[in-house]
Order: sequence, then structure tokens, then C-alpha cells
Amino acid sequence: MNKLVADMIDMLRRTLRETVTVNIPVAENLWLCKVDRPQLESSLLNLVINARDAVASGGTLAYRHR
Repeated sequence: MNKLVADMIDMLRRTLRETVTVNIPVAENLWLCKVDRPQLESSLLNLVINARDAVASGGTLAYRHR
């Protein structure tokens, strides 16, 4: 997951407006997993587009692990 997000981070930043910053830290101790990479990339991009539209006046797109 870290590699996938790292590979996409430039595209995600370009998708957002300049008034939206991205704060996605590297996650530690992740389990190995098998995923359909194009499907996961599409899902992540869709989440970023929705976030962009939700914070039209600007803000921060962040991931917080609980």
C-alpha cells in the first residue's frame, strides 16, 4: 500500500486544487496483501476527487490511523 500511494502521490496532488494539501504518512507494520492494483488506484483517485469537491474552499486531505 505504501508503494502504491507513493507512486500515485504526484497525480493525486495534481488532481486536487492548490488550496488542498495532502498529508498521507507512510504506514508502518503493514501486512502483505494481494490487490487488483488498477482497481485500488481507481478507488483512491475517486476518493481524492470526492474530497476535492467537498472542500471547495481548501483544506487538508489527511489519513489518520485510529
